Parts: sequence; structure tokens; C-alpha cells
Amino acid sequence: MMTLRDKLSISPARFFYGFIVLYFLFMLDFAARLGITSAFPSMKSELGFSDTTIGFAGSIVLAGMTVFVLPFSFIADKTSKKRSLNVMSVIWGGGCCICGAASSAFTLLFGRFLVGAGNASYAPVSVAMLTSWVNRPYWGTIIGFYNSAMSLGLALGTSIVGVLVHKFGWRAAFYGVGLLTLIFAVCSLSVSDAKTNKPKNEENSVRLSEAFSFTLKNKTLLLLGLGVGAANMGYTAMITWIPMYLVRIMGWNTVDVAAYMGPVYLIQGLCVTALSGVLIDWISRKTSPRSRALIGVPAFIGCALTFYSGFHYQWILGLAFGMFLFKIPVTGVHVATQELVPARYKSSAYGTYVLLLQGIGFFGSLLVGLLSDTYGLQKAVEYMQLVFCAGAVFMLIGGITYMVDYRRAQENDDGNIVK
Repeated sequence: MMTLRDKLSISPARFFYGFIVLYFLFMLDFAARLGITSAFPSMKSELGFSDTTIGFAGSIVLAGMTVFVLPFSFIADKTSKKRSLNVMSVIWGGGCCICGAASSAFTLLFGRFLVGAGNASYAPVSVAMLTSWVNRPYWGTIIGFYNSAMSLGLALGTSIVGVLVHKFGWRAAFYGVGLLTLIFAVCSLSVSDAKTNKPKNEENSVRLSEAFSFTLKNKTLLLLGLGVGAANMGYTAMITWIPMYLVRIMGWNTVDVAAYMGPVYLIQGLCVTALSGVLIDWISRKTSPRSRALIGVPAFIGCALTFYSGFHYQWILGLAFGMFLFKIPVTGVHVATQELVPARYKSSAYGTYVLLLQGIGFFGSLLVGLLSDTYGLQKAVEYMQLVFCAGAVFMLIGGITYMVDYRRAQENDDGNIVK
């Protein structure tokens, strides 16, 4: 009977310590990036920002991620993933603290850009570390449970930020997230670095031209990035603007928003995201690896329908269901970035995906802000649901091309085609 030690390439103690630290940093990544948006209504009221500025504050994080994701991912593949992770967490923790001190739009946007720069390659690097510690048959399961940190960070971030804003003001929320991130950045100095089966001189010989040839020229990887990127336009816009919608259209206060959205994000992380990894592994074994892409088609169409219904009819459960549906295919795409390229390019492949995910997603919150200033918030959030439909189309095409790139990656790794 296989034991836990047989599933790992490092000791169980080192694995659990590393997993816990990476998990908490991933939670803080999403608390700093998105959970903090529950402080935006109070910040807007105090500083007098327009909807366009608030939308930009939500989107500029993704601009920072877009600019730095490939450089940080490549540096991590070229040098040390652990050291890269340390630096990135310090950058976004510092960015949060700068936001807490903001008194102008420029300072706020600068701090939010630093948050994005720090967040940029955290997921690619940390997932590459995890998949180096765990044997391939369990990647989907471990990534699924690891990805639950995204929603848990949103849940706790939204809830705690809502309480901090109500008790101490919006600045305390930014300072709290920033300082906690810096504490865990120190803890990350003691995690194990990524394991590799390749000689050190070969591992460090990775060239930028090679990384681009296996990532930016990988059709399926690009299609999946375009698909989830289009859907992420809608998703990040929903996270940024649902609190504003509940306050302005439905008359809630920040504590009410936190009390509702916090549990939604908690269920999303602990149940939907975690179990999606197990589901993806099971479906791919029963059918083929291409199911990692195809599951996004019904999920993203369902997002468009449930979000639209939630806003149009002020059906609060519809907003929750939309959040749940978006997360179902995401773990499958994360696994795809690890198996569509040779092992030495895993961080760069995930980085390419994040480049598209956040580069396209950048326009979501900003677009809603622009539409809201022109047509009103109600129409703006309803119109945004079209982007989920576009994402479903890209996922369908990615499912068609998946197996060609999958087999090519396996051949480059060990000369054997894995069916």
C-alpha cells in the first residue's frame, strides 16, 4: 500500500511546512489583490474618487502582474524559485502598506501596481515548487487543494477587511494585510526549494529563447490563457464591483457585504476549488487530458447566465453561483500549464498563462468603471457577462488542440508518449 512518503520527493515534514507557508502566502496574495476591494466604498467616499478611478485601482494590479509575470517566472526557472518567491512577497506586502498611507490617486495606484508586481509570478513559482515535491499522478489533487487558498483569501480578506473598515477605517485594512504578508515572507525563507531530476548545470542553462519557444508558441497554452483571461475580465470585475453594487444599488453597508460575500468565498475555496482538482483528475483519467480545457465551456456559459440573472433580478444567490462556477475549470488549466511543456519550463509556462490571464483581465474592473460613469452601474455589470461567453469559445478550441501539445511535451521530457 502506497504511503504519503511514496507520493513525495521530499520528507513529509518539509512538505507540510512548505505547503502551509505557501498556502498562507497565496491567501494573502488574494486578500491583497481582491479581498481588499471591500474597503473601496469607504475609500471612495473619503477621498472623493470617481468610478473610473476605482475601476483603475482594481485593474492596475493586473497591469503590474502582466508586466512582471514573465520576467519573474523566467528568473525563477533560471535561478531559485524560493528566492524569487521571497522577493515577490516582500514587494506586494510593501505595496499594501503604501496603499494604506495613500492620500491621492497617484499614491494609491502606485501601491496597487506594486501589489500586482509582487503577485505577478507567485502562483507560477509556488505551483512549480509544489509539483516538484509531489509525484505527477497527484498534481491535480494537490493543486486543487492549494488553489482553495485563493477563495479562502478572498473570504477572510473580505470579511476581516469589512470589520476593520467599520471599526478602524479603510487604511487599517491595507496595513493589516501588508504587515501579515511580510511576516510570512520571513517564514518562506525556510521552505525547501523546488526539486528537479535534471543536473544543476542543465537546469541553469535554460535560455529565454527556449522558454518562449515552448510557451508563447504553444497553441493550446495560448488558447487556454485567452479563454480564462476573457472570463477573468468578468470575474475580477465582479469581485471589484459586487461590493459597490450591494452598497449603492441594494443599500447594504460594508459589514453586510462582508457577512454575505465572506462565506461565499469560503465555500468557493474550501469546497468548489478544492474538489475541482479531484474532479479534474478523475475526469481526465476516465476520458483524456483534454477534459482540462473542455470543462471550461459549460462552466463559463453558466457564469454569464447566473451573474446576469443575479444583477438583473437582484437575485443574490445568482452572484454566489457565478463565483462558484468560475472556479471549476481553473485548476484544470493550472495542471495543463505543467503538462503542456517540458518540466524545465513549468514556471515559464504558468507565467505565460498568467500573462494572458491578468493582461486581459486588467480591462475588466476598469471597463465596468467607464461603463458605469456613462450608463450607470446596473447596465455596466450586466453588459460584462458577454466576456464569459467569449472565454467558453476559446476553451472549446483549446480542447481540440490539447493532445498535440500534450504529447509533444512528453516526448521532449523523456522520449515517451504518455497516452
